[in-house]
Amino acid sequence: MKRILFGLIFLLSFASVGFAQELQCVVDIQTPTQGSDKQIYDQMKESITKYINFRKWTDLKFQPEERIKARMQFIISDRPAIDEFRGTLQVQLIRPVYNSTYESIVLNVRDENIFFKFNAFTPLEFSENNYISELTSILNFYAYILIGFDSETFGLAQGKEYFQKAQNIVNLASSVGQAGWQSFDGTQNRYWLVTDMLDNGMNRIHNVLYTYHRQGLDQMEKNMPMARKTILQSLREMQRLNQRYPGKFITRVFLTAKAPEIVDIFREADLRDKQQLIQIMDPLDPARGSEYAEILK
Repeated sequence: MKRILFGLIFLLSFASVGFAQELQCVVDIQTPTQGSDKQIYDQMKESITKYINFRKWTDLKFQPEERIKARMQFIISDRPAIDEFRGTLQVQLIRPVYNSTYESIVLNVRDENIFFKFNAFTPLEFSENNYISELTSILNFYAYILIGFDSETFGLAQGKEYFQKAQNIVNLASSVGQAGWQSFDGTQNRYWLVTDMLDNGMNRIHNVLYTYHRQGLDQMEKNMPMARKTILQSLREMQRLNQRYPGKFITRVFLTAKAPEIVDIFREADLRDKQQLIQIMDPLDPARGSEYAEILK
């Protein structure tokens, strides 16, 4: 009996250490010229990579192969002081499609308001309920945004908990005065990204993300014609949302990530589905009208 009990304890202990952190994020730091500054940027990349990837952000249990794939590319354009950095940040979320080798871009956001301090000898500290620094606030925000959007594609409205955490970070950071955290900083920033995802008026966005990915993309290998029709259904929902709430940031975010994929999915569709797609996308995404029209050729 003791041997059996010991064996069970061992197996449970082994199982518990087998769970991995949620994020598997590739971090890149780009600068116009590095020169003698290369060491500080290498240290910055290492610090950010460890902060994002070696932290448990939720109570969810992930196997190593289930970690959420993402990319963060910091493009540093200015260094006002020895420990100050200004630039932009490109954030991408990559989702595998069921029973295939295809990976879908779920999120592709360019944050134009990046300004932070970094010192290689000062560790990045995490706090959920306090503003510690601009850099950690930005990283915390996007970590929860990535987890939230990934969750939305696997379960209906399953990302709300993480969007609420991201909104809490916005609230904490907004009092500091840095750009990107407040409603009046523009219409396309961190504030509006999370506000749109928690807006009751935009509640159907959760249906769009779930239907498009779980009921559409994940069914492509099994039944491509039916998967296309389901994706059309989700895009009609997006069109109706845009008609009711035009100019929302989340609409642009969705289309930026999905437009190339949508074109590829419908390139080999039947003529009726192609025509329906163009009828939906012409008013929804007029700037890319010529790209969608290519599928008719």
